[in-house]
Amino acid sequence: MNVTMNNMNSNHGEDDGEDGFPADFEDFDWEDNRDILDYKLMCTVINSPGGRPKFWIPIVRTHVEIDKERIFDTLQEGLNAYYIYAKHAGFDTRLGSEKTKNDILQYKYVFCNRAGEAKKYNVDTSNGEKGKQKRKKASHMSKCPARICFKVLEDGSFRYGVNKLEEMHNHELYTNTTVHMAKHKRKLDFFDMTLINQLSQKNIGASKAHHMIGGIKEDNQGPKCSDYKNFSRDLNRYIEDTDANILVELMNLRKENVRDFSFVHLLEDSELRAVFWADNVAKRNYKEFSDIVSFDATYHTNKYNLVFVPFTGVDNHKKSVTLGGALLARETAEYYTWLLKSWLDAFGKQPVIVVTDQEAAVAVAVEKVDERVIYGTDFKLRLQRLIWNNCHDPVVFEFKWNALMEEFDLTSNKWLKDMYILRHKWIPAFFKDNPLSGLMRSTSRSESENSFFKNYFSKHSTLTIFMFKFDAAMDKQRRIQSENDFNSIAKKLSLESKLAFEVQASYFYTHAVMRIFQKEIHDCVYACSPGPIVSYGDYDSHLVVEQISGVPGENQSTFLNKFTKKTVFKYEVKVYEREGTITCSCMVFEHQGMLCRHILCIMKTRFMKTIPEKYLIRRFKKNIIRAEELIRCYSIGEMSGNSDKMIQEAYSVVSECLSIIAHDPDAMTSFIKSQKEIRKKIVDKPPEKDKRSRAEKFARTLGVPTTLTNDIRNPKNVKNKGRVSGKRLRSQREVAFTKASKGSKNCGYCRKKVSPNEKHDRRTCPQRIEDEKKKSMEQDSHGMFDSEND
Repeated sequence: MNVTMNNMNSNHGEDDGEDGFPADFEDFDWEDNRDILDYKLMCTVINSPGGRPKFWIPIVRTHVEIDKERIFDTLQEGLNAYYIYAKHAGFDTRLGSEKTKNDILQYKYVFCNRAGEAKKYNVDTSNGEKGKQKRKKASHMSKCPARICFKVLEDGSFRYGVNKLEEMHNHELYTNTTVHMAKHKRKLDFFDMTLINQLSQKNIGASKAHHMIGGIKEDNQGPKCSDYKNFSRDLNRYIEDTDANILVELMNLRKENVRDFSFVHLLEDSELRAVFWADNVAKRNYKEFSDIVSFDATYHTNKYNLVFVPFTGVDNHKKSVTLGGALLARETAEYYTWLLKSWLDAFGKQPVIVVTDQEAAVAVAVEKVDERVIYGTDFKLRLQRLIWNNCHDPVVFEFKWNALMEEFDLTSNKWLKDMYILRHKWIPAFFKDNPLSGLMRSTSRSESENSFFKNYFSKHSTLTIFMFKFDAAMDKQRRIQSENDFNSIAKKLSLESKLAFEVQASYFYTHAVMRIFQKEIHDCVYACSPGPIVSYGDYDSHLVVEQISGVPGENQSTFLNKFTKKTVFKYEVKVYEREGTITCSCMVFEHQGMLCRHILCIMKTRFMKTIPEKYLIRRFKKNIIRAEELIRCYSIGEMSGNSDKMIQEAYSVVSECLSIIAHDPDAMTSFIKSQKEIRKKIVDKPPEKDKRSRAEKFARTLGVPTTLTNDIRNPKNVKNKGRVSGKRLRSQREVAFTKASKGSKNCGYCRKKVSPNEKHDRRTCPQRIEDEKKKSMEQDSHGMFDSEND
């Protein structure tokens, strides 16, 4: 047997003994050959006679070596020492068998991770079913003999010694260039686990997460992409079994520990059927923007097909804000009644106006009317003018509606009759006296919010992951809200005029509202002209003539005249000087909370310098909600203990240091040196190994207790009206268009070209039918002749 200095893969020779050892292993004199070393590989390489098999003995520093005379105060101390030895030697370990007597652990084995033999699978190659075939899988098992056995001492001290130690391996050890592939080097830490979980909330999968973190870690070392994917898979499996329990436990923890957090859930036979939640930020937004709220259901946001119902309001930037959310198993009156009661209990007061999806049926109504009426006349345009005219009162609306139905002979249309009966619930004319009713006239904002949430949710998400993704969506929405608040204060818009009340408005309104107000100022100067004044004692009546351009969208009001061909309009503006009140017949201020161009025209004519305070609505004011109030008071893992918070703080400290010294090479060199010294101290004297199980680590990542009572079952058999992908019902018009867009094809039997609308294929081919008839007649005639010959 000789010793060489190569780095080839080991092969077993014919003279191998048991457990992969050579037959003459015991006769080899190891001490005489220890001076032949390969420091690059950190091991001695030994060849057996014939040069076929090879064996490797690790070479480590003296203070890391383990000998048979060493005594450990506890078993864990011995295990830690062997783990350190394995890391320095370049191999992975796994726990082996143990023996207990009188509740005292007598023996404990630790093996090289490549010990044992690969499992053999019997594959039936004669079976043609693809599902029965097994993939050929490479194995790392090599019957490696390296191991250690700890034995309790017989002196009664409960200390442990080394009973058996084999240092030799029958496979190559990790080198300096491959040690990053070792199992202990690929172990996911808290940073990796948190990163995978948080990026998944942004619909970034494990593969992309690994690609992103690869640019941060040195030489792309650490966990492999498969490790990231395996963790994501195992985390989802951990959630799936107790998904409803984890969600309820998570939300109850927030309810107990977070100020102003509301959560309620509904169970039926221990099965989760509905949940509702709202945090402190949603309640703060509702306190300021409770004048109008919309809610509309959306589908395919979770794997259980529960309907997601977000409540939507309008903030001081004219942007949508979410005021709580819910998941429902059914869209029935009972479920919505439970939801609305829960919502009122959480927020304490009713909104002024609630918008639901009933109004959206107006568009459907037009489609249900005869196509000749829709596309052959101006019925659709006239219907829109009638519905959305803010100047009509209920009496005028009813008169014009009936006249329009009679003109187009639609008085017997059932759907239009039903919608007319419900006119007081959706026609703007019936909401003239409701302040700010024009902020949201349909569920378009809710539909827009649903589209926003679709960027985060997936129909494959568990309820727990759904909630984390909802939190991520809220973080983005509220970050944008904070940015808008900051920009409205830190930046100034250019003025349209030199009017004093425009300057006043620029200090009060947010940028989004100010841009709309500036359009009214522009048109009050260039599109409106004051007419004669008539005094009636208590007030002065001003006539304002507005002339708009015939070009669509140019010089037209933001709130009026969208569905008309007229170019000249007249409005009455009343000025109550004693009361300091100004009104306009267009009622834009009552509906939108902002002075119209007609009032501004009269204010300019009367040389008014400021806008009365009563006409500066608080909901459009800058910085109405402080930035710190838009930050949620909880985060993932906030209930999992102080250690995780300290880890996050440590990452933050290091990141801050790097950002300060990144431009200075000398400072960076000194910083790296100090960090390596700290790492060396920790590696040389590590703390007790983390004994938490994989399930406990998953629970820590999710921020829930490790022990959960599985008393709430996941939702099952949930069926709602959200369409199934690929099963949408198509109209006859769409079907005809699809067929027309397809090119012609050839019949599989007669090979003739067939148009898409023609029902002609190989099965229904007329020529085939005719040929089969002839063939059948010939067979019958042959049978008749045969019988006559007989």
